[in-house]
Amino acid sequence: MQHEASAPPLDGLRIIEFAGLGPGPFAGMMSAEMGDRSERASWLGIRRKLTALFLTQPRDYWTTLLQDSDACFAPVLSPAEAADHPHARARGIFRGPHSQPMPASRFSGSKTPLPGTPPAPGANSRNVLERSGFTAEEISNLFNTGVVS
Repeated sequence: MQHEASAPPLDGLRIIEFAGLGPGPFAGMMSAEMGDRSERASWLGIRRKLTALFLTQPRDYWTTLLQDSDACFAPVLSPAEAADHPHARARGIFRGPHSQPMPASRFSGSKTPLPGTPPAPGANSRNVLERSGFTAEEISNLFNTGVVS
């Protein structure tokens, strides 16, 4: 007589441990208290709870706590921070004096042309204003009042 193999008792169960991640009411929060992430109706409540949790600490706190863990995590960086991030530097993602982003797919067998250095801020202002229909007098006024450089 053959028996059908049954699924292990915890098959499909995913556990998210929040213990110790945040202060006060979040310190002991378990996934059951968050809501069932497989139920679309729970998503807004889960989002609100996670938002409240992450707002209890600054970004650098979460980065220090999570960056070397098993969590799928990356901080949201400003463009200047992204260019200076160790991963970006190691991969040569940004180059040049203006931290120009390089093409994302750079395979050894294909030659992807690298973008040129972007113009300095203000280098094309006059040309852009002329092509946008501004008169010479309007353009002069914009430069003279410091609105455009």
